[in-house]
Amino acid sequence: MKKWSLVLLFINGMGLPAWSQTSSYDTQLMKLSRALKGEPPSLEERQQLEQAKHEKNEETFLKQITQKYLQDPKFSSKLKFKVDELFYLIPQIEPLSMQYNTSDMSPSSYNFFIQNIIDNNLNWDTLLTGKSYKEYFSPNKNNVFFRALDKNFSSPTDIQILLQEDSKISEITFSENEQRVAGIITTPRFFHRYANTALNKNRRRAAAVFRIFLCDSMVATAPPANSETEKRDFDILLPSHRNTEESIRGSLAATIHGEQADCMKCHYKLDPLGKVFALSQTTLGGRPSPGALRYQGTQGRKVDIPLQGFGDMAEQITRQPEYAECQVNHFWRWYVGQDVPISQDMMEDLVRVFNQVGRRPKDFIAHLTTLPEFKQKPLLLSQAQIISRRVSNLFKSCDSCHDSQGATIRSLSKFPYGSSREEIVETLNKVKESLDLDHGGMKKTMPPKESKWQLSAQDYTLIRRWLEL
Repeated sequence: MKKWSLVLLFINGMGLPAWSQTSSYDTQLMKLSRALKGEPPSLEERQQLEQAKHEKNEETFLKQITQKYLQDPKFSSKLKFKVDELFYLIPQIEPLSMQYNTSDMSPSSYNFFIQNIIDNNLNWDTLLTGKSYKEYFSPNKNNVFFRALDKNFSSPTDIQILLQEDSKISEITFSENEQRVAGIITTPRFFHRYANTALNKNRRRAAAVFRIFLCDSMVATAPPANSETEKRDFDILLPSHRNTEESIRGSLAATIHGEQADCMKCHYKLDPLGKVFALSQTTLGGRPSPGALRYQGTQGRKVDIPLQGFGDMAEQITRQPEYAECQVNHFWRWYVGQDVPISQDMMEDLVRVFNQVGRRPKDFIAHLTTLPEFKQKPLLLSQAQIISRRVSNLFKSCDSCHDSQGATIRSLSKFPYGSSREEIVETLNKVKESLDLDHGGMKKTMPPKESKWQLSAQDYTLIRRWLEL
């Protein structure tokens, strides 16, 4: 295996592609339809474009069709999928069909929250700062997530009866100064996805907030002690002679965890934000918990802001310049392309537009579709680059699981992540061994047998081809 050549290929394959001239109007229509709805334009829309070209009115037509697409339920479903992916709540590999049937979606406050923002084009900050929820209540199922907060809001009002006769969806609205809620963060689905343990002490939840809203990704260095699967994964992914789970736990017992230099790089950020979740374990606490938003900002800024609770956390995060840039980056990656370069000057312009349109997603996406970077098309990728990109998408599923479960693993989808040659070779050998590539996965240890996501025979062939490049 030509490991060092593979590094260069991965950089070239996943790096910035060359860009060609502006595409034709037909290609622009195709890209608009696929980007916004996830499917090709209809025959009628193609005919309308031909008529617009005949009338020299192509640009106006494309603006009109963009607005039409933005109102289409398929756009809403596609953007909902992207947000779910951002929260690590669905598999990282995008399915062939992006069409969600909203009637099949579970009636959870998380789903209602996102759908309301998208459908009504609300300020994107509402993901964090929103105070209105819809939740599923059933006489046969005691919903306790919001129960401790029953002092500061009126009794829920039934607004819709579902197909089940004993089930209802109720609306809950909190006052604007309520410190115990923070939009989508204080929903059952977020709490259950990023569960708290005695070891992580809400750092997993704090890390998710940093990753999603400030684009600051961190990975845990010690797994939960009560999971045999995570213990096994941990031992496989780290050199057994240096960093087994036992050796790390031994070192943590000998020193105060969080005071070691390497630990402090993350702990000085995670610990104060994690305190905001301190009184909320599987359900929301009855009173707000103080904490702090602390991190090293851009251009040498040192951010250290005391927080009164969830509500204060949400407001302070949305005021940070890193938050605006992070959300712009999400939209850029989703609709322009993760491989398309974005300069600092362009970022500043986009943040300005993001603010000017009131941070409303549909308005900002409409602006992105007018940019030359959206209209241009990349040159065709080589076969090696295509293989490299597909393998990176596979590794995203690895990242999603390991990041959320707290096991130590560098982000494989961002390989080679600036490591030394020796570290890269060591990581590739571990990937090969844990997947048991030499025997087609017969004795694999990753993904675990109980995992819902498993590699197919084609996936094993793809990874072997990538390693042999």
